[in-house]
Amino acid sequence: MPSGLTEMAEITSRWAAAPEARWRQLNAAIVVGLVFFVFYYLGVRPESFSEPPRQVDFQYYYQVPRLVFDKLEYPSLIADGWHARLSFWHTIWPYMPSAAALLIPLSTLPRWLAFGLWLALQAGSFFFVLLASMRLAGCTEWKSRWLIAAAAVLLAENPVGWDLRNHNTNLIYLALVLAGISTPRPWLGGFLLALSCNLKLYSASLFAGLAWWRDYRRLVAMLAFTASIALLPILLVGFSGSAALMRQWFATMLLTATDTGDALAHMSLRRSVAAIVASDFASPAVYWTWRALQGLWLAAVCAYFAALPRPAPANDDRARLADTCVLLMALLPLSTLFGPYHAVLLVPAFVLLLSVALDDRFSRELRIVAIAPPLAYELLFLCMPSWELRSAVFYLTFLIVLAAFAALRASGLGRAQQGRAVVSAPPALSTAAVEI
Repeated sequence: MPSGLTEMAEITSRWAAAPEARWRQLNAAIVVGLVFFVFYYLGVRPESFSEPPRQVDFQYYYQVPRLVFDKLEYPSLIADGWHARLSFWHTIWPYMPSAAALLIPLSTLPRWLAFGLWLALQAGSFFFVLLASMRLAGCTEWKSRWLIAAAAVLLAENPVGWDLRNHNTNLIYLALVLAGISTPRPWLGGFLLALSCNLKLYSASLFAGLAWWRDYRRLVAMLAFTASIALLPILLVGFSGSAALMRQWFATMLLTATDTGDALAHMSLRRSVAAIVASDFASPAVYWTWRALQGLWLAAVCAYFAALPRPAPANDDRARLADTCVLLMALLPLSTLFGPYHAVLLVPAFVLLLSVALDDRFSRELRIVAIAPPLAYELLFLCMPSWELRSAVFYLTFLIVLAAFAALRASGLGRAQQGRAVVSAPPALSTAAVEI
C-alpha cells in the first residue's frame, strides 16, 4: 500500500478508536462512581462497622427470627412481650414464618460477620439489578448502557439510598425477581421467584403474571417451590408450632388492616391523604379518599393487562420487564406501609424508559412518553413540601409509569425491532460493546 494511503488509514483508525476509548473511560468512571455510591449509602465506616445503630433493619433480621421460633410468638401481638426488651424495636414483624426460617442462618454467625455478608449481599443485589435491567431493556451492547443505569439510579436515588442505608431487603428481593424472570431455565426461575415471594409477598402478583404470559413451566415451578419453602418452619418447630406461627402471622396481617395497624405505619398513602386534605388521619374524608385512590389504582392495573397483548415468553424481554414492574407495583399502594424503599423497582423501570427515550429508532412521540415518568417523579419529589407526602409522590409516579408502559406496550415495545417504528440499530448507542 502506498505510504500516503497507509498514513490515511492510520489516521482514520485513530479517529474511529478515539470515541471507543472515551466511552471505555466514561463507563469505567461510572462503575467506580456507582461503587462509591453503594459504599456511601451502606454506611461502611471502618471505625463503626459493627455498631448496632448503624445496622438499622439488619438488627431485626439478625435477632428476631430466632426469637420468634424460640418463643413461638409473633412480637407485635404481645402487649409488653419479649420484643419490648429489644432496644431497637419500633414496629411489627410482618414477615412470614418461612421468611424468618430463611433468615435463621444469619444468627448462627458472629454478628460482625453476618452484617458484613449482608452488606455484600446488598451490594451484589444492587449491581445485579442494574445488569439484569440493562439486559431486559435491550441495551446491554450499547456504549451508553452504564450511563443509562447511572441516570436511573440517580433519578431513583431516594428509594435506592433508603434501602441501602436502612439495610432492608427490597433490593435483594428485586434481584431475585429479575433473576427469576430472566433466566432461560424455568425451574431455576421458579425457585428464585419462590424465594422472593416468601421473602416479600408483593411478588405473589407474579403468579398471575406467569399465567398471563403463558409461562406455565415457570409458574408450576414457582408454585411448587413456594409451597416447599413455606413448609420450612415445620423442620424447626414441628407441625403444631408451625401452624401456631402461621396463625399469628395471619393475625398480624389482619392487624395491619385495622386503624391500629394504620397508626403504626409511619409512612402510608393514608397519611399522605390526611396531609393533603389537612384533616385528621381517622376522619371519614381521609378514609374514603384513600380507598378511592386504591380503587383507582386497581382499576388502572386491571385495565393495563386487559387492554394489552401478551408478550411472547421467550423473545420479548422489554415487554416482560414492563409487565414485571407493573406487577411488582400492583400491591404496594394497597399496603398499610408504603415507603421509599418499596419504590426501588423504579430503577429497572427507569432503565427501560431511558433506553427507549435514547433509542432513535422509536418515534419522537414514544420517546417523549418514555422520558416523562422519570422527569415527572423527580419534579414531584423536588417540589414535595413535606415528608408526609412521600407515599402520594410514589403513588402518582406509579400511575405515570403505568400509563407510559401501557403506551409503549400498545406500540409493540418488544416487537418494534421487527416493525416500522424500529428499522435498524441506533448508530449512536449500540455499535461496539464496551469491555466493562
